Amino acid sequence: MDLIRNALSHSPIDLPGFSSSGGVTVTVGKPNDAEEFFISSRVLKECPALRQNLDFAEGSCITSLDASIFRAIVESIETKDAFKKLSFSPQDALKFAKFWEHANTLGYAAFQNRVTEKFQSGYRELLEKRASVQPEQESITYLRNHVGFHSPAEQLIIDSYAGLLQWHTDISLKLQALSPDTALHIKERWDIVVSSRGVQDRVVGKHDAFRVSKDQMARHRRTIQMLPPSKAILGRPQTPGTKASTPLHSSSQKPALPRSESTSSLTQRIRMMIPGLNSTNSDGETLVPDRVPSPMRPLLSTPPNPRPRSSASDRAPFMPPSPHLSFRTPQKIPEDDESSDDELVDYFNDVFKGKMSMVEREFDSKTKLLDDKP
Repeated sequence: MDLIRNALSHSPIDLPGFSSSGGVTVTVGKPNDAEEFFISSRVLKECPALRQNLDFAEGSCITSLDASIFRAIVESIETKDAFKKLSFSPQDALKFAKFWEHANTLGYAAFQNRVTEKFQSGYRELLEKRASVQPEQESITYLRNHVGFHSPAEQLIIDSYAGLLQWHTDISLKLQALSPDTALHIKERWDIVVSSRGVQDRVVGKHDAFRVSKDQMARHRRTIQMLPPSKAILGRPQTPGTKASTPLHSSSQKPALPRSESTSSLTQRIRMMIPGLNSTNSDGETLVPDRVPSPMRPLLSTPPNPRPRSSASDRAPFMPPSPHLSFRTPQKIPEDDESSDDELVDYFNDVFKGKMSMVEREFDSKTKLLDDKP
């Protein structure tokens, strides 16, 4: 029991990967919008989901959180006046849904309840002005995808829409763009608020249905997606709060890569773009040899061996010898000859015609001799 008690009583400073100052530096966000943050022991105390994550250590990368929202949460913990700058209203329910969900992921129930109170305050201001609002599905869908159905935040948004529509006699047109179940829930709450003339408007007061308890936190908790330092793919920025650099190259400027000096490669390589061919990292440019590999040079530079002449006669047995004319070995045309293709065709046609006329004469003479015989 003492061992378990000591393990549970360890402070963040005792956890592996933490600096002596009681904090850890991590990268938060997607590759294009990532930022580096120093997480102090105070932040870790308020956000138990970070402290309990086994992969949370120096150089880790949290990919499931938005950097701008995470920054606002951290600043609200470190600075008392930071939270006062935040505002939430039913007119921007998606913003409220994202902040509430991020605090839920971090296990920061106190922040969720403070955000809820801010949202209710914005609702009361709109209610006094009798301002109308168009219900939207995006915030409800976001909460259902990231938290689950019927969360306190979802109920608060539905109640706020119903309360701000209580002066309308027909809200069917306002609910057309919503999913059937969302429209039904708003209609049910609208009927209750209208029939009670606003007395049963739960958003006006501090209703427990919208507050987060430990049981609700455990039921709707989402696991943080985190890459340990050994698998983190993001580069660390120079100063905290700046966007992290990524190994992905910009499409407008390609970094110069050194030529390959490896003996295993064919030759030095150069970068070039070949249409239809991508490198292994889906880059539009690829490295190719800057010259023909040495094993192929003799094959390209050495002319082919001349074909040995056949010992067989070039003419038929009944044809007289013609040393000045050969069908198999026509007259060789020099490579620098500027004769056209038509001239070459005419040349070979003349040779063929000459041979054919000679064959005809030979055939006529043989036929005549046969005819003269008795």
